[in-house]
Amino acid sequence: MKEETNMNPEYFAQEVAANAKKGMVDYDNIRFGAEVKSAASRGETKLSFDFRYKLSNEMLDALEGQGIELISLADDKYQFDISKLVNSLC
Repeated sequence: MKEETNMNPEYFAQEVAANAKKGMVDYDNIRFGAEVKSAASRGETKLSFDFRYKLSNEMLDALEGQGIELISLADDKYQFDISKLVNSLC
């Protein structure tokens, strides 16, 4: 017979929620990376992407440092200019 553990339900719920959010963020990051790679390989200079979370200014600065510049944001739909990235690959 299994022994029952006395886990704090609130802590457990917070951990489950945090892991779910991290999973969503990881999934979006993987999808975004694939979209950037695909668009760049086709020589496209613009890319639109729907994130399920808001990108921080630090993240946007880091992307810009890699040649992926935010053009606009409306209703979680980000529009990027990837021409610098594309040009760096040629």
